Parts: sequence; C-alpha cells; structure tokens
Amino acid sequence: AGIGSRYGGLKQIEGFGPSGETLLEYALHDARRAGFNQAVMVIRPELETEFKTQILRRLPEDFRVSYVYQDLTTFAPVGFKPSPIRTKPWGTAHAVLSAKPSISGPFAVINADDFYGPGAFRKMAQALRAHGENPQWAALVAYKLRNTLSDFGSVSRGVCEINEANELIRVIEHCNITRTAQGIQSKSADGALEVLQSDVPVSLNFWGFSGSFMQYLQKEFPMFLEMDGQDPKSEWFLPSVVDQWIDQDLGKVEVLRTDESWCGVTYREETAQVRSRLRDLIEHGVYPENLWELAVE
Repeated sequence: AGIGSRYGGLKQIEGFGPSGETLLEYALHDARRAGFNQAVMVIRPELETEFKTQILRRLPEDFRVSYVYQDLTTFAPVGFKPSPIRTKPWGTAHAVLSAKPSISGPFAVINADDFYGPGAFRKMAQALRAHGENPQWAALVAYKLRNTLSDFGSVSRGVCEINEANELIRVIEHCNITRTAQGIQSKSADGALEVLQSDVPVSLNFWGFSGSFMQYLQKEFPMFLEMDGQDPKSEWFLPSVVDQWIDQDLGKVEVLRTDESWCGVTYREETAQVRSRLRDLIEHGVYPENLWELAVE
C-alpha cells in the first residue's frame, strides 16, 4: 500500500461505501463469497495502525487477515545494501514475495485500491480449485479495455497478447491510455499514438498462482538486485516476472476473461463516481447496505 500520486492520498483506506467501506473491503467481501478464507495484506510498517483501525476491526472473524511488511531488505541476500537515496519499495513482484511466509498453497493477487467485481473472484476461485496445485499453471483475469477506462484522465493498462489456446503470451504495458473522439488511444513516451480496440483484453493485476510460484520469486529476486539493486528508481514488476516465467517455458498462464467493469480512484475526481457505482450495486442487491452486516452466512 502506498500513496496515490495522481489521487493525492492513501486511497486504500478511504471509505467509499455507505458505511465507510473501502474498495479493499469490497474485494475481500467478494473473495470471501467466492470461497477464499484468508487474506494477506502487504503494507508499509507506518500504515499498520490505519489498516487495523479502518479495516481489520470490521471484518468477520471467520475471514483470516494478516499483515506482512514490504521493506527493502525482505528476502534480500545477506549483506545487501540498497542505494542510500532509495525510498520506494521494490515493486509488485517483491510485494508478493514478501507474503511468502504466510502462504502455503494456491493464492490470488490483487491491487488493494481497485474494484474488480464479484464475477472475477468467482472465476479465479474456480480456476484455483481446479488447477492451483499444478506448479506449471497460473491464471490472469482479463478485462475488456473499454470497461477499465477513466473519465478524468489517462490510465496505465497491461494489454494482453493471447494465443489460440487462451494462454497468455505476454503483457505489454501502456502507460497513457485515453478515450478520444477518434477512439481509445495509447500514447507512448516518444509521442507516438496507437489506436486500441475497445474489447482488447487488459490486465488489472488480478493473478492466480500455485504455491510453488513463491519459490520462483525467491530464486529470481537476488538476480534482480544484482542487476538493478543500486538504481534508486528500479522496480521488480510482477507482469515482467510472469513474462519471464512463460519465456523460460516453466508454465502456462490461463486467461480468465470477464465482462465485469472496473472502477477505482486514479484521480480524486472519480470519488463521487465510485460512490455512485457502489450505491447502484447495493440497490440492485449485489451488496448489502452494510457490507459486513450479513457476513455470517
């Protein structure tokens, strides 16, 4: 969990539901209904109090939640010292690795500040039950691009290249995607424009892995540090590690397509829109008024 630079605050603990529920709580609620029974939060030490007071106290007792810290020395080789001017964590792959002591079997990975929709959790839970013990299997929930855009500015999305067997070939990061009169466009760092189809599948970092993927991360992290550990801005991204895992022919990533619509708060202006969306879902019976009031089913 970190500060959203474009949003201007710690959006993981901001209340959006009618009883002050966070987007993370809606994700946990969906996960619990889909059959998940444990969550591991990867946080910075200074945020633990906020997570406990804002989120943990509201969760049902039968849903186990634990915390792990992501700091610069977690799983680093003995004696490793990062650049003295580095402050940011090592990235999403390292965040997942940080949770290794708390995970013993198949698991899913999500961002704490995105709304994924209940259908996405059902698909992932079903896939993990069917294939999660296979060390050569992983999964990614893919959304239609048009269902993941913001009305208030550009977004970054991983465009999925998929083969005929519905397996992921690679994730191509696009960091400046906007909806325009000419269609959905992606602008590269050098200013080149690319038009993207509205239904192209994209990743929102909702992954599923067997427990053995943690061993792969642990093996690869020292190599990342050896190459880039002194760069104060380097990051070890989970999609890049998965691409490498695929390229090394260590396994296949099944793509789980969903028609769910994302919502989130990349920009402060999206706050009212997210609250309205949640209110609409409550009125249609997808969620109760108080998210945890009916938690014991």
